[in-house]
Amino acid sequence: MLASILGSLIVGAVVGILARLIRHDENNLSMLETVLIGIVSSFIVGLILGLTTYKNSNGGIPWIAWGLSLVAAIILIPVYEQVRGRSKA
Repeated sequence: MLASILGSLIVGAVVGILARLIRHDENNLSMLETVLIGIVSSFIVGLILGLTTYKNSNGGIPWIAWGLSLVAAIILIPVYEQVRGRSKA
């Protein structure tokens, strides 16, 4: 259980950084906020996939979960900016 949580934290941090690089527009978020958004997206996707029948049966890298977490982080960054009132618009 602890390994799973630690793995989600690490994956989330990487996903947050990748999402920031992919969204190469002007972000007003700190790196910590971006990493936290990645961690939140990783946990959300993990919970959703846990409720479905998806299992990483081959034991390799769970590319589907990583990809979905990245998409979720890319979507959550502008949503967070709007909520915080820091968007460019």
